[in-house]
Amino acid sequence: MTKVLIVDDASVFRITLSNQLKKEENLEVVGAAKNGQEALEMVIKFSPDILILDLEMPVMDGLQTLEELKKMRPKPRCKVIMFSSHTVHGAENTLKALHLGAVDFVTKPSKGSLSEGQKEIKRTLIPLIHALGTGPAKPLTKPTTTLRPKIATRSSRGFRKDVVGLGVSTGGPESLLKVIPKLDADMRCPVLMVQHMPPIFTGQLAERLNAQSAINVKEAQDGDVLKPGWVYIAPGGYHMVVEPEDGKNMIRLNQEPPANSCRPSVDVLFDSLAKHFGNRTLGIIMTGIGQDGMKGCEALKKNGASVISQNQETCVVYGMPRFVNEAGLSDEIVPLEDIADKAKYYLL
Repeated sequence: MTKVLIVDDASVFRITLSNQLKKEENLEVVGAAKNGQEALEMVIKFSPDILILDLEMPVMDGLQTLEELKKMRPKPRCKVIMFSSHTVHGAENTLKALHLGAVDFVTKPSKGSLSEGQKEIKRTLIPLIHALGTGPAKPLTKPTTTLRPKIATRSSRGFRKDVVGLGVSTGGPESLLKVIPKLDADMRCPVLMVQHMPPIFTGQLAERLNAQSAINVKEAQDGDVLKPGWVYIAPGGYHMVVEPEDGKNMIRLNQEPPANSCRPSVDVLFDSLAKHFGNRTLGIIMTGIGQDGMKGCEALKKNGASVISQNQETCVVYGMPRFVNEAGLSDEIVPLEDIADKAKYYLL
């Protein structure tokens, strides 16, 4: 049973969310606090597994609460999910919250009827709670070392890599800080990245990564020409693909239907890279819920590309890499801290 503590200053929202969570199997709402100060007391009293934390609250806000949680000894075991608003200020504070220890966030329903808000909570928040509250994933039946791909493919290690595709979701913003800043400014190929995030947040993430990296990082724009030494992040709400034009490889953005309930989708990006770069592609799959990226990795492997995936032990949620690994699509499974160095090896 996963114990959940709700922290929000809006009583209607606390009641609505509590009622929805109580309908879920294996979830128990142990308390509902109206500010961070009350939350800290309830964390000690109830030892929740999941803390759903609002950012804007009186007395003690979400960021202050996270700072106090870090000071507590023994350290609370709870995983924190932030509620964030659809604003630039909300996105900035959300990224700060992730840096302070929150594992992920969902955007708070702010428009529409109560029933529409309930549907949004069921679609986004509840699956996240279940994924974070299930504990460690069951071990793979195969060893977590280099695997032989099930899909027959010609060897790709000896082919020059001209592009890197990276897919990540839950736990991504902080995990990326252990990968992107390690890439060299003179890297000879571009990196195209899908991080599952809403609009505004992807732009804030790009700015944050760019400020801490030697390599250039930007939110992709339609018509961008791929350049070596640049990381392009798909903007929230848009699929990102590559199309050759006048001898150059250009980024194209579209709002075609979601794939795996995701837009942007890793599968859509990887399919495009498989089509246009084939065995000159290096695919990287990192922490995240669901299986977005698995079919894209199949397409990459069929075209002779290489795939690196994050190992179970260092994932916030062992979902996306798990599907890829268990399908035998990973050339190598490595810890988070080794991903950048392993990528450089493939790019030699």
